[in-house]
Amino acid sequence: VPALGIYEGAPIYQMVVYGGKELEEELREKLPNCKIARWCEFGFDVISKNGGKVIGIQKVLEHYGIRQEEMIAFGDGENDMEMLQFAGIGVAMGNAEKEVKAVADYVTDDIDDDGIWKACKHFGLI
Repeated sequence: VPALGIYEGAPIYQMVVYGGKELEEELREKLPNCKIARWCEFGFDVISKNGGKVIGIQKVLEHYGIRQEEMIAFGDGENDMEMLQFAGIGVAMGNAEKEVKAVADYVTDDIDDDGIWKACKHFGLI
């Protein structure tokens, strides 16, 4: 882990914040140009409203000439929901929160129970 230092103006693309709902709401009000996505009970990401996993995925798809409906995404946290909805096939892990499972096309087993492998097998990828 790098030593803590003083911010000197370098670009910031993401903040990982550890805190509860109260802190999340406070930051949401103070950072109107950002979006917040929780990935566990005590942690969340803060990113630009113009950024995120979907933006990165779109760039990769465009670069390689892959269609959106040809991609599969795996996720387990609130910060994955947008990506799962964007993907041709969105797979929620068995350990995912119920809100994540609700937006997925398919729910597989827990990550610790070979969930990714089982989903790939289910979709004929392996």
